[in-house]
Amino acid sequence: MAWNRVAIIAILASVWGCMMASGALQEVSPMLLTHLGHVVVPLRSPDPDMDDADLRPLIPLLQGRRIVAMGEATHGTREFFQLKHRFFAFMVQRVGFRTFALEARAQDVEPANAYAQRGAGSAEAAIRALAEWPWETQEVVALLEWARRYNASVPERGRVQFRGIDFQGHNRDAHMAENLQMLAERGTQDGIFLWAHNAHVATSPGAMGAYLRRAYGQAYYVIGFEFDQGSFLSKSLAGAITGTLRNYDVTPASPRYYAYALARLPQPVAFLDFATAQHDPMVAAWLRAPHLSHQMDELYNVRRLREAWITRDEAWPSLYDAIVFVRHTTATRPLM
Repeated sequence: MAWNRVAIIAILASVWGCMMASGALQEVSPMLLTHLGHVVVPLRSPDPDMDDADLRPLIPLLQGRRIVAMGEATHGTREFFQLKHRFFAFMVQRVGFRTFALEARAQDVEPANAYAQRGAGSAEAAIRALAEWPWETQEVVALLEWARRYNASVPERGRVQFRGIDFQGHNRDAHMAENLQMLAERGTQDGIFLWAHNAHVATSPGAMGAYLRRAYGQAYYVIGFEFDQGSFLSKSLAGAITGTLRNYDVTPASPRYYAYALARLPQPVAFLDFATAQHDPMVAAWLRAPHLSHQMDELYNVRRLREAWITRDEAWPSLYDAIVFVRHTTATRPLM
């Protein structure tokens, strides 16, 4: 009996050690949180109607970039869409960007461009023409309506344009990168704002972002999006056939996630540039150590059965140049 107790204690100690080594129970030190708090840029709100005073410290990071890509950890998070609206308006007005490139087919984006340029049709009809559920939302309609108001206030040569770069087929990411390069080379010489999923904009091998990094170097600046907990919109299991959408809830991230530490900062929304963070050895070491991050795509109802299907287990600097973090999220609002 005594041997059994010793054996059980040894086994439990071994399991505990493995869990600690994997980070499953590892808490974030107050010192790391202090250092993180010094390098993040607090963002006041996702609200696109808010002034851009909190974004202005980012101007030196964005100036001179040929392409600034903004990802998303899900295709159905309202705050991600609102923040992209804020960033696009800010980059048009403060940094001189003029092209909005979307993860959608070129021909499907033409009605949106016609509305932005000339007011042809309506913003809602133009967004419905995209024929992709993630974009058929009130949030994207609001962004297009802003673009129309902006274009109506400036000379024709200063107007923003909307373009689609998606390709459905073999080697999708490589073709999307080619489409974006053609847009950059044949179109405007002003900066291009790119909207796509984290998995596409990332610079990991095989992703669209890897081809763009090879072509443009640091002139391609990629910003991933992450969250701690909340709701988002995705297809249900039946939605694979019927297109049915539903809201899903995600519980708070465990200590194995980057989001766990960021959620403990006082800022509910924050921006972290990794090059800036490298000047702080403690934050740099935290970034270099692989942690989990959320990566939800379509059919979350099925993919959530395995954590590996809805996460990435890679160090952030190998994927992005910066991250936008939102502590608590809600679902996008689809057009009815």
